[in-house]
Amino acid sequence: MNLLDRLLHGKDFGKSFCFCAPAPPATPNYEAAAKAQGEANLDATKAGAQMNNPNIINPYGTQTVTWGKGFDQAGYDTALSDYNNKVAQHDAAWQAWDRGGRSGPFDSIDPRKSGAPDKSKFNIDGNQATVVQKLSPDQQVLLDKGTAAKIGMTDLALQGTGLAKDVLGKSLDFSTLPNAPGSADATRTKVLDAMMSRINEDSGRQESQLQSRLLASGIPKGSQAYNDAMALEGR
Repeated sequence: MNLLDRLLHGKDFGKSFCFCAPAPPATPNYEAAAKAQGEANLDATKAGAQMNNPNIINPYGTQTVTWGKGFDQAGYDTALSDYNNKVAQHDAAWQAWDRGGRSGPFDSIDPRKSGAPDKSKFNIDGNQATVVQKLSPDQQVLLDKGTAAKIGMTDLALQGTGLAKDVLGKSLDFSTLPNAPGSADATRTKVLDAMMSRINEDSGRQESQLQSRLLASGIPKGSQAYNDAMALEGR
């Protein structure tokens, strides 16, 4: 069998001339890609947050930033204190209602039904930053004194408000006031007389002193120089 017969009639005919379409590429895993991109974004956000929250030390104080898991003790203590206060208020309301003969329904809800604060809710996530700021000793003194001054001024203002309230709440009593002068002219005349009496007294003393100085200087009384000096003193 020649080459042409083998190609046309052979059992392998068609295999060498197959024009089949190639297999399609695998479908992308979009879910995995989105997850990987999200993790990359989160890592970038964490890095940026850490870079933007440095520890700071300056003349006014310090700022310290810590990262990592922990327990928010202050937040838990506040929540527990609030819970205990609500329980105490509920119990007091119950006792008052019970002693009062239970007139009407008791509508206060017992906070114990919802339970005390859950400590697990106060765990600090490892991605959360804790920033602690502390003033320098000098700045702390200034803050304390400034706060004390403001409290003192506030207390003084409250005291003044109370006094003003007492005064404004009372009607004025004019019965204890002294009698007014007879007239404005008479009062003005008395004031002028009192002023002029002091001026005349001082002027007479100064005139006597000038006469003594003039005579001691050899300027005789009645001379032109003596008269000019006395006229000037009079004016």
